Amino acid sequence: MGQGTTISLIKEEIIQQEKQIEGIFLEIENLRIMKKQCKNWLFFAITMLFFSVIVFKGMFLVIMVFLCFMYVVTSYFQSDRCDGLISHYKNEIDSIEEAINKNREFIAKYKYFSHFYVAGTQYREDRFEPMRVLRCLTYGGETTDVKLVREPDNKYDPNAVKVLVCGYFVGYIPKTASEEVSRLIDRGEKLNLSVDMERQGSYDKGYRAYYELTIYVLNDEKL
Repeated sequence: MGQGTTISLIKEEIIQQEKQIEGIFLEIENLRIMKKQCKNWLFFAITMLFFSVIVFKGMFLVIMVFLCFMYVVTSYFQSDRCDGLISHYKNEIDSIEEAINKNREFIAKYKYFSHFYVAGTQYREDRFEPMRVLRCLTYGGETTDVKLVREPDNKYDPNAVKVLVCGYFVGYIPKTASEEVSRLIDRGEKLNLSVDMERQGSYDKGYRAYYELTIYVLNDEKL
């Protein structure tokens, strides 16, 4: 899932996917109409060919036979092209429906899902804090030793939520998500948390850390 993914965004994605399928169905219907026209032209060309053989002679017959033959070939290939496009669109519909089903399964599983970078890490005064956090991370730079602490007295944001990684205060939930996350905490939802840390810098100049926090709540899961 991409950054900032939420259940509401996934629902919007499903709506867009369903609209996309509706558009493809219209294209398929247009192709079927075109294919029917090709069959009509094919029937007309064959009829004219027989008529020309009976009625016309000489050079005029040759011209009519050639024209009828061109109609037959063109109609055949156009019809075949329509079949190919219809088959392609049907495969595309199957692919989109598979994506819709996966999204619906995701929504059925999760009540809330989002991930984003922890805010305020650039204001941390301890330049070696990332090195201490690093000790508790897995080889891939991840950990589930994450706690969220409400900070209702915060003068900048009454919904402020502190993020602690391995017991170290590293920053805050971004303001764009703090209200929703604080409601989850207040309702007693069981928050499943993990952090992936990226660090930049050196020992001499200190380290700058970026913490990508993933939060999700399973349906019907309480503390």
